[in-house]
Amino acid sequence: MTETDHDSAEPTTDRGLTWISYGDFGSRFFDDAVTIDRITAAIEGMAGKGIKIGPLQLGPAGLAGFVAEGNVGDPTITRHEGSEVAYDLLVPASLAVVLRLGQEIRIQVGVEIKLVLSARAARPLRIVIDIPRITHRDVKLVVRAEALGAAWQWLLEPMGEVIRREVATRLNAMLSEKDSLRGRIFDIAARINDDPKENLDLNFTWMTYEEFGTEFYQTAITQKRIEDGVADLSGRELTIGPLKAGPKNMAEVNATGNIGTPKVAKRPGDIVVFDVLIPVTLDLTIAMGRQNHYTAEIGIPLVLTARAADYLVIVVDVPAPEVDDIKIDLKAKGLGASMLGVVGNVNREIAEQVAAVVAEEVADQSGRTVDVAERIASA
Repeated sequence: MTETDHDSAEPTTDRGLTWISYGDFGSRFFDDAVTIDRITAAIEGMAGKGIKIGPLQLGPAGLAGFVAEGNVGDPTITRHEGSEVAYDLLVPASLAVVLRLGQEIRIQVGVEIKLVLSARAARPLRIVIDIPRITHRDVKLVVRAEALGAAWQWLLEPMGEVIRREVATRLNAMLSEKDSLRGRIFDIAARINDDPKENLDLNFTWMTYEEFGTEFYQTAITQKRIEDGVADLSGRELTIGPLKAGPKNMAEVNATGNIGTPKVAKRPGDIVVFDVLIPVTLDLTIAMGRQNHYTAEIGIPLVLTARAADYLVIVVDVPAPEVDDIKIDLKAKGLGASMLGVVGNVNREIAEQVAAVVAEEVADQSGRTVDVAERIASA
């Protein structure tokens, strides 16, 4: 299955699951992972930061001047309407302003900065809380003008313009600090790989949520992980029989053996499809008047496909093998066994039994299913 095939396919129900595309998985991942609580944590360093402006001169020949000092308050965050995951951020601040024009007058100035924070996907597999650069147009002032006498009114507009620009400059500086920037970067690849060293590079190559979903699967479902997942099959004992075979079921077949080391190969051109060959060696006894001994070398082909399911679930899907796809190489031990005519029928019987055993094994997909939404919620 190619990337295009998977992403364009209509969701279907199989084994009680509704399949979704990798692109839908990526979009849902952002919806679940980027919450108000996580946004709040990412910008928590802003609250309480001090702001000091001035002393600055105003008016002709700098006849007037002012100093402003205060603190950033607790931001308010609400979900922004739209298809992308974004939040409206309202940052309040309060400034105590001292105006000087021959004499001093003190006023309180309320400040509000309104921004839209966007959750963006960046390579290699990172979530970035992107905050646009603040301009003076984003800064709103609330001044109690009635507290000023007529002689001071002309200072309000130039003072307000300076305060808006200075507040924007200082908040941009706060948000540009390395600690602040890194607090808004979530290295998903490092967390998938249990790598304590996260990628904190501040140069971003953006991608869409849909591309994020595809890259998530390529990062999470690797050949090494598939090999590790099937490695525990190696060495398992397998017993078949007694089976009846041959004309009038006159022959009795018994077999014991072991599963070898599975071989895993990623399909070229596919995102997360793997071919797995499970080798089995059996010692076979066919009793028909006397016991005849054989060695059976069996190859069981499986196709593992990492799929996305509703709501936010990873499933390594493994269909049961077809009987006709199971290859059996039967070698006789001794001349009498090699001449036994029932051998041809035995191959089919063994293939059916092996297919049934493997089908039962792969039917339980609980060990190959990861509820990502549950893990996000508990992180």
